[in-house]
Amino acid sequence: MSFLQDLDIFYLLVTPVLHYFLNKGIFSTSHLTSTFTTEKVPMKKLLLLLLIVFLCSCSTRQVSDRFSGATEQRLLSHSVNDLAEALPKKDFTEINGKPVFLECHFLNTIEPVDYARQRLALELMDTYNCTVVTEKQDADVTLQVFFTGLGTDLDKFGLSLPEIIVPGVGALSSIDIIALEMFHGVSEMYYYFLDNDNHIILKGKPMQALVRNDTLKLPFISIPINTVR
Repeated sequence: MSFLQDLDIFYLLVTPVLHYFLNKGIFSTSHLTSTFTTEKVPMKKLLLLLLIVFLCSCSTRQVSDRFSGATEQRLLSHSVNDLAEALPKKDFTEINGKPVFLECHFLNTIEPVDYARQRLALELMDTYNCTVVTEKQDADVTLQVFFTGLGTDLDKFGLSLPEIIVPGVGALSSIDIIALEMFHGVSEMYYYFLDNDNHIILKGKPMQALVRNDTLKLPFISIPINTVR
């Protein structure tokens, strides 16, 4: 659909509102004259100006930790997997073949923390031949992992028409002119190695893994840009 067709639709939607305001005397027709001329501004030009005003750049963000949908679950689990596979070899070769006691910490006890702990434990066993022990006194090294993020982000940025209230009809949904909807799974952490005397051997740098599921939103169609598989 062309921009002019969109403008016609906008004209049909907004005209009743303008007539309502005019009939109520909220503003007079003298307000619709040009600053530089006494000639009346055509209604469609006025509506074009209103359209430019109403077209707003928007950025919204929602963060979820409930993981009720399959897409959310896959985004987060894949980001945890990527994080585990990206453990820096220069740090973790130091504990190769050793018994390790693994502790994971987060702000609250959500289910993904346990998933992330098990995934890290298997990575230590598979890649670095570590034995992950259940008692701290049986370990040569304690790995303390602090998660700073385990969740999904839903961001939206672009141009859209805000909700328009038409008297007698109610609120209409916001229409995306062009917007990028970004649905991401995010895992972040940093870590410490401690010896049996609780002395810090090594402090790891913060790590982040992000898995994207982005969609281009247009007025009547949505185009996937990248999809989690």
